[in-house]
Formats: sequence, C-alpha cells, structure tokens
Amino acid sequence: MMISPEILIESAPGAIVMVNVDGIILQINGETVKMFGYQREEMLHQPVEMLLPERFRSAHTQNRGAYQQQPQIRLMQ
Repeated sequence: MMISPEILIESAPGAIVMVNVDGIILQINGETVKMFGYQREEMLHQPVEMLLPERFRSAHTQNRGAYQQQPQIRLMQ
C-alpha cells in the first residue's frame, strides 16, 4: 500500500510549509494552521514572509535570493 505525499504531510506532528523558488506558499499542513492562526486559504499562494515578524521579512527575502544563487546548508536564524 502506498501512502500519498499529501497524507504524509498532513499527518506530520510538526508544521510543514512548502514553497516554490519564489517563496510562494504551495502547501501547508494542519499543524501550520494551528501554529500561525491563519486559515489555510489565507496562507496558500502568499509569500512565505507573511509568516515572519515584520522586522525579519526584508532580510529573509534577501536570504532566499542568496540561497538560490548559491545553495548550501545554512543555519536557521
């Protein structure tokens, strides 16, 4: 029996946010809804930076761009 990726993501015990290369939220799970307090529809197709405090958004956008230019393991800050 094969379990679909959607079921695996939804059943994960922690929040999962999947974004595309432009930082647009494509998929989330129920734990993400609980954690951030938005409805699922409010988050989908929005920039991932909406989930960050305002003071970190600009830097995060720049960090995403830098990662796209040179992907490597980086510390989460």
